[in-house]
Amino acid sequence: MKRAVPAMGIVMLCVALLLSGCSLLQTAPVVDFTSSATEGRAPLAVRFTPETEGTPVSYAWSFGDGDSSEEPSPVHVYTHHGTYNVMLSVEFADQQDATLIKKRLITVERPLMQAAQDYLYWLSGNGVHRSLLNGSNDEVLANNWLPPNGLAVAEGRVYWVWISLTEGIIESAALDGSDRQILVEEDNSIGDIAIDTKRGKIYWTSLPMSPRSAFETGSWDGGIRRANLDGSDVETLLEYPAGSAMYADRIAVDPVGKILVWTVVGDGYEGAIRSAVIEPFEALEGHVATATGRPAGIALDTIATVGANNIYYTTEGELRRVGLYWYGSKTTLLTGLDGPAGIAIDPIGYYVYVGTADGVLRAVTDGTGAKILFPVDRGVGPIVLPR
Repeated sequence: MKRAVPAMGIVMLCVALLLSGCSLLQTAPVVDFTSSATEGRAPLAVRFTPETEGTPVSYAWSFGDGDSSEEPSPVHVYTHHGTYNVMLSVEFADQQDATLIKKRLITVERPLMQAAQDYLYWLSGNGVHRSLLNGSNDEVLANNWLPPNGLAVAEGRVYWVWISLTEGIIESAALDGSDRQILVEEDNSIGDIAIDTKRGKIYWTSLPMSPRSAFETGSWDGGIRRANLDGSDVETLLEYPAGSAMYADRIAVDPVGKILVWTVVGDGYEGAIRSAVIEPFEALEGHVATATGRPAGIALDTIATVGANNIYYTTEGELRRVGLYWYGSKTTLLTGLDGPAGIAIDPIGYYVYVGTADGVLRAVTDGTGAKILFPVDRGVGPIVLPR
């Protein structure tokens, strides 16, 4: 014979459920996440995307290599080989917190090539500097009595430009600062410099700010010039004649893709980026980008044997990226930067380094993970990470 449950017992059970918030009737919160990759060679960039039900208030990620993030959907770059657990903890507004650990989720193999050289080269104040990527061992390779401008590093030497009272000058030195040589002296001021390592050429821009020519002739012959690495055989590739109200300023070259890019600026001009085939030199029709303002830095994400796909440039407190071959595909990666200037791209394309008034800033090339790699009192201008 079945025994009936006393009515008083049922009542007490319901009261207990009400007092406990009906916890016996609640289901456990659903927390999961996906990763854009689970294996690959270092440096491996992985985007993590949460999948939750309810109303998340905060996220806490642990990537297994000592780094963490509180972004909802972070991108993390694994720089060392190994196997890593990934943990996500989520705080909810409408249910209990939850944590999920996926063990041995990410497997990173050793890189096929070194992602970057040990040294970063940059200009600050009147000096040409280099330091290790962790910000230590800052060395002053050269001091000028006037601030240097453009910077390049190639073929075991450092190249920089500066403007005297009467001339634009391209100077060079060994990587430790020894064996300084003046390669080019011209009446026009010089804006920026780029090195074609495959063909042994220097490219530079001549600016409409020439003390000598303005004093003697009242005109200028701004444009783009090229010479051998020792400064010989100078040739003018492109001219922006006096009265055109615009001129070439920042410049970068992709030796693999045989492409030269430069910024076009001028008083009252919205700014643009143009490109050319370098051998033989032929300016391409149209603009890669327009409404660029007056960029302070420009760089290409060249990868050995592949070439470049994108142009990065800094302007008006922002870091932007535009497709080299897909005109109009402009993206703003970072905003609110204090005095952004030169740019350097990791050879494999995962990091971008930006010279700012606060020091060298590093970010993933999609703009995430931005932080000051090391601070500098006088700010950082052009910056180079040798390939």
